[in-house]
Amino acid sequence: MDIVQSIAKQASVLTHKRKMIRDFRGYYRAEVTLEMPAEIVDLFHNSATGYRAQYYSSVKTGEMANRYAVRQLSKRVMQLLNGKHKRTCPPWWMEKSLLHPKAKIWIHQGRWLLIGRFSERNLFVKRWLDSNPTKKKRRLWATLTPMNETRIHLKGAPLTLTGRNLNASLKQNRSQEIYAVGYT
Repeated sequence: MDIVQSIAKQASVLTHKRKMIRDFRGYYRAEVTLEMPAEIVDLFHNSATGYRAQYYSSVKTGEMANRYAVRQLSKRVMQLLNGKHKRTCPPWWMEKSLLHPKAKIWIHQGRWLLIGRFSERNLFVKRWLDSNPTKKKRRLWATLTPMNETRIHLKGAPLTLTGRNLNASLKQNRSQEIYAVGYT
């Protein structure tokens, strides 16, 4: 079964909010935290067909995988949020932010990232390790395969409260970073 479809079927919305964009006054983005079984998060983040594996293949493949996952999961999120609207997150605004081409998805960077246990250092990709020899934290993060994480974040594109898009990019090199070092 497709990992994204498994997420769509089994995930619940833990939180949804409007988050202010630092450095860009008047712009916000929708942020949704999905919760699901840890096995699905592990497949999403670490498997040979998962999210980082798509970026390992190529930047273009990774970006296509990101767009697919965001589009599929955003549709599901909007269904799950039906009737649970917040004044600060009207449905039209949430949907516009989440379905924008600059929206992204990523694993929750919880305790596993801070601790970086040796037992979770299982992914040793030569390109990722060689590409950034001076940035030890990034090399460590790329090797981590957290087995107990249960959350994934959908982060929409920055918009004003009236729905105007931000022309600037928040993480201009995100795709290239994931391709090169396995992390961003």
